[in-house]
Amino acid sequence: MDRRQFLKRCFQIGGYAAIAQLGLGAIEDARGWGILPALMGGSEASATTVAWSAWDELNEGTIATDNIFVALMENTLAGGNEVGQGGGLSEVNRTLTQAGNIAGATGSPLMRQFDTNKWMTFTDTLANFICSTTYTIIMKWNTVNDAQGTFFRITEAYNDPILRISHTAGTISANTDASGSDSVADAFTAVGDLYIVFQADGGVHNGMLAWSTTKPTDFSAIAAGQKKDIGTSGDISGEVAGGGGNQLLGSYLPSNNIQYQITGKLQYIILSNTALLTY
Repeated sequence: MDRRQFLKRCFQIGGYAAIAQLGLGAIEDARGWGILPALMGGSEASATTVAWSAWDELNEGTIATDNIFVALMENTLAGGNEVGQGGGLSEVNRTLTQAGNIAGATGSPLMRQFDTNKWMTFTDTLANFICSTTYTIIMKWNTVNDAQGTFFRITEAYNDPILRISHTAGTISANTDASGSDSVADAFTAVGDLYIVFQADGGVHNGMLAWSTTKPTDFSAIAAGQKKDIGTSGDISGEVAGGGGNQLLGSYLPSNNIQYQITGKLQYIILSNTALLTY
């Protein structure tokens, strides 16, 4: 466990007092890493939080709120889990549990390498956090291969998806149990950063899929071939995730076919029950 993870853990357990006992250096480091802006308990952020468009993509505490959950890939230990912030959730529901001995985070910014048969699970409670008419999913990947596979999914039961974001035949696709068919955005660039966004706003754009190689803050600025609106089919309100450990982040299906599994580095995932991008 590195110093950043240690201070974050101390704050999650004991709040500001736990950091203060470690001295001024610990307080300054914790502030610099965006740990101290979070409120006591670590599940929410303070009024100092910033909008998605202004977020530096490095500090969980500066964007996490009751309405926004964010998990940076920052555990440098192989096989380690990740504990995010926000969503008004308990620690168990903020934990992404790794499978397959995922390599520890490396680089600047920190990222974790997802290979075949490596993924993370999360709780039904976290999945249900975005089962709504309005929500946003943002993932920042890097150096993704061109194999078929699943980036993210939530399910009602095993292999019964409520929402799935995947890669098929050179394109990024998303489908909900209401959409009937995939919503497809054109082939993505596999080298460098890859932002994947799926957002529903409870209105006209209730199901907008997009990818970008630069941080997307406004759908209107994304090229037409890199986005697809599936209209009202993005509404997943009334759905109830109940697949236990089947809520997944990273390549999983089909798990017995290596050639059909995505590999790539992940920097973070954001789940919000509000719309974060403008139109």
